[in-house]
Amino acid sequence: MSTRSVTQAACLVYSPWMLTDAERDIFGMYSQEHLGSWLTQSYAMHPELAGQTPPTDIRPYVWHYIEDKLVEKDPGPGPYAAAYQVSPPPTQADLINFNMAS
Repeated sequence: MSTRSVTQAACLVYSPWMLTDAERDIFGMYSQEHLGSWLTQSYAMHPELAGQTPPTDIRPYVWHYIEDKLVEKDPGPGPYAAAYQVSPPPTQADLINFNMAS
């Protein structure tokens, strides 16, 4: 039984909390290098995604919006809470690395 079914949550998002610009930049590199591992495993656990390819075109940085305008890299200052591991797994890259604290 999954956490989402037990809690009746539509979506769960793991967002590491980062306070500094240096932590933000390190996490951007980490997320780019490790995206495939958790996303591929998540797709394998969701039969409704069988045959689909996980997104690979994530932004390699923490990003956000300012007044409804996409800002490519969150200019700071922190804190930052980048949306990283998501359940159900995303079919597009838009949510990954979005700063949930912005």
